[in-house]
Amino acid sequence: NTLAAERKRAEQALANALAAERKRAEQALANALAAERSRRSLVDAHLADRGLPVRRILLLFTIHRSGSTWLFDMLRTHPAVRTEPTTRVWTELGIDGWRYPRAFHHVDGARVPMEITPDLGAAIPDFPQAVVPDTRHVDESDRWTMEKAHPQFVGFNAAKLGGRIRNLRERGVDVEVVYGVRSPLDAMWSMAEFKTRDPTWYSFLPIENVPRFIAHSLDALVALHALVGGTVVEYENLPDGLAMNTLCQRIDTSWNDAAVKAWLAHAAAVTERSKRRQRSESAFLGDRIWRRNPDGPDRAWLPHAADIAAANAAWAKLVSPRTGGDTEDQREKGSLSFPLSQG
Repeated sequence: NTLAAERKRAEQALANALAAERKRAEQALANALAAERSRRSLVDAHLADRGLPVRRILLLFTIHRSGSTWLFDMLRTHPAVRTEPTTRVWTELGIDGWRYPRAFHHVDGARVPMEITPDLGAAIPDFPQAVVPDTRHVDESDRWTMEKAHPQFVGFNAAKLGGRIRNLRERGVDVEVVYGVRSPLDAMWSMAEFKTRDPTWYSFLPIENVPRFIAHSLDALVALHALVGGTVVEYENLPDGLAMNTLCQRIDTSWNDAAVKAWLAHAAAVTERSKRRQRSESAFLGDRIWRRNPDGPDRAWLPHAADIAAANAAWAKLVSPRTGGDTEDQREKGSLSFPLSQG
């Protein structure tokens, strides 16, 4: 019995060691393949960069979990918008971070090479641009170059980003900013749900500190808007709220209402959630699992009522019709916008 038990322990130890070694080898191979894939995408991104002049920049400056990737992809389908393959505009704006969420790198349909952050490449999903009848052709060198960033990517320093934007404008570059917002409590809960699905996402940020993070983000949006103006787009009004109509016609002033409607229908159809594919290990897309209680998950936000109040106050400044947005009737329809080129 003793010999049999010892033999069984030895066999189990050998099996465990083999399994661990196999797992290490598989992970090493996966890491090598991922590194090679990123290198190839980086090369492809630089080959795709034709050095077109940057005359117009469309910057999406958004809080987290506000539908910013959806908004970015919708706007990618506009015939007057282009996405730079490399980080040259990103660097010019002084932004640090990821230009497109890792959850959607190298998924099915990812055929667009992009330098995600300096010296790191990926392939991101391709969305066909709309073909809108009776609209003029926009030369590629005159299209809007689009980037998307969160306040964290500029260290919550709106003054520094605003200075960069003003410098570009002084050099003759047309820079427009789109502010992506969402009801603060919904944004907070969405962050908490994402962190519950994937605790490694923003591991530096405990769930109890999410309200302060969102409040700081909204404060940065308010500060930048005061400096450089822009359009506010609310998550609740995607895909076709009034602000999107206003923004579309600003992107190309020649479009009439029918053209805008045709583009929005196309953009909504090709980017809808049911068609999105995320990496198998990702938790970016997930179900809403909690009621939006201001106390937070497990009442974690009870000591942070002041942060929630501050976030609500900043959000109210951004969506208030007094800042140049919509009428009360339009507010009831849930569509809010700012006129472009304020400040």
